[in-house]
Amino acid sequence: MQYSMEIEPANAMLECYRALEDLHSAGKIKDIGAYKFSTEQLEYLLRRCAVVPAMLQAEFHPYLYRKRLVDICRDNSIRMQGFCFIKCVEDPVIIALSRKYRKAPAQIILRWIIQHGVGVLPKSKTPPTSKRTRTSSTSV
Repeated sequence: MQYSMEIEPANAMLECYRALEDLHSAGKIKDIGAYKFSTEQLEYLLRRCAVVPAMLQAEFHPYLYRKRLVDICRDNSIRMQGFCFIKCVEDPVIIALSRKYRKAPAQIILRWIIQHGVGVLPKSKTPPTSKRTRTSSTSV
């Protein structure tokens, strides 16, 4: 479930989430996930929900270290999956680290995310890059 409190009131989010909880209770869906929730949005939801989200996908990278969000997920047994945008890969500090360690910039960022206990699903449109990022957790 993706939600923005800036666009919709919080009660609309709860109404939508409760509909997902009903589907979960009826056995029609196995798990409920959240996408792009902020720390505050997740805390708000957790205070009011009956079924804790199984997964949270959120932006997470060296320039957006969301320790509190990671801690909330761990404390509530929510798997967190992080993603970052291409702008991070083009950052001069990341490029310098990639040269130092002889790894692709994406591998540097993926390793950082994994080292913080957050899952990651790398995405690439080119096969060589895709293969390189799949092996980054063991080779960096």
